[in-house]
Amino acid sequence: MVEQAKKFGAIVYRGTPTDVQLKKPPRTFTLDGKTVSCNSIIIATGTSPKKLNVPGEEKLKGRGVSYCATCDGPIYANEDIAVIGCGNSGLQEGLFILKFVKSITFVEFLPEIRAEKILLYAKI
Repeated sequence: MVEQAKKFGAIVYRGTPTDVQLKKPPRTFTLDGKTVSCNSIIIATGTSPKKLNVPGEEKLKGRGVSYCATCDGPIYANEDIAVIGCGNSGLQEGLFILKFVKSITFVEFLPEIRAEKILLYAKI
């Protein structure tokens, strides 16, 4: 992904920012003592998915168990899949991956679905 972004002119900085100014352009950040100015800043700090901690989950990660529909959607083309969790993230991921898969079964372990109503009634 980084290489693709660079092809379109992105400049990638790695490190720990010590100062960030986001209020108005030019926005600035300081990294390793160097201040950089730009019109926009994308803060991509990463995240860790919630795991079910069920037998086989780690072993099957990347081989049938995925945590990112955007990343892995095409892998499941024309498959029947399940999305575990019907919060905002689960429904958003399910709506995205729907264009690739044959069918989706949503599984929720709570007594009710807690996603925003707009996601419950999304037009497909």
